[in-house]
Amino acid sequence: MYDIQAAIFDVDGTLFDYHDKKIHDSTVQAIKRLKARGTRILIASGRSFPLLGDECLSKIPADFYISANGHSILDSHRREIFTSRFTFEQTELVVRLARQYKCGLLLKYNDFSYLYSNPDEMFQVFNNIGLSQDAFRLCPSMDHHYEELPVGFTIRGGHEIKESLSAHVNDYRVELFHDITECDVFSPRINKMTALSRLADILGLDRTRCIAFGDSRNDIEMIRWAGIGIAMGNACTDLKEAADLICGNSWEDGIAQAVEQFL
Repeated sequence: MYDIQAAIFDVDGTLFDYHDKKIHDSTVQAIKRLKARGTRILIASGRSFPLLGDECLSKIPADFYISANGHSILDSHRREIFTSRFTFEQTELVVRLARQYKCGLLLKYNDFSYLYSNPDEMFQVFNNIGLSQDAFRLCPSMDHHYEELPVGFTIRGGHEIKESLSAHVNDYRVELFHDITECDVFSPRINKMTALSRLADILGLDRTRCIAFGDSRNDIEMIRWAGIGIAMGNACTDLKEAADLICGNSWEDGIAQAVEQFL
């Protein structure tokens, strides 16, 4: 039996299956088995905390949440352990470009998500992953960042805004969704791995005794950090090349089968 101190799980395409639009019972039971053996359960997602959704928060017995691709760490009581926000100048540029290119824009926070523009289109983006409108607040004045700076952005629009932001390599990291008209925007200096390293120092975790599951390019650093990095069968090619192991697809009990192997 492999002695696992912590198990880290991405959400979209890993815990959350796009095919059936749910977290499978086999996945939930496998994670509960790990938890019962004393393994700490960590969620590491590009979603901000309020975008994790009721299903993830109620079904997965997580001890810690790494959200917004590492910009925030919260404990099981939703208390902030670490948060890194975009500067006012960085936020203003994103807002200005969204206005210029008439894009849908959402600003991510740890309590609510603020929809700045094209709310109907943005609701459609998040409805596809089972989120209700209760997770959002409308801000057509596009000025909430004057009160509080965000931990990330979600954009829906053409390629112009993505190219404009990608040109600022020191300020923004653009992560495309499966639908290439949609993307998340994070800091290039912060990712799931940097947050994991910070949390491991706090908890005294040995990374060689951690396993991590993911499916996308923004999971690569996390997969390489963990002692055993596992790519889902439905993962992108880059992640599979970085992983130690490849398990089954998210809709084919991939996580449950891998956990069974280690237990």
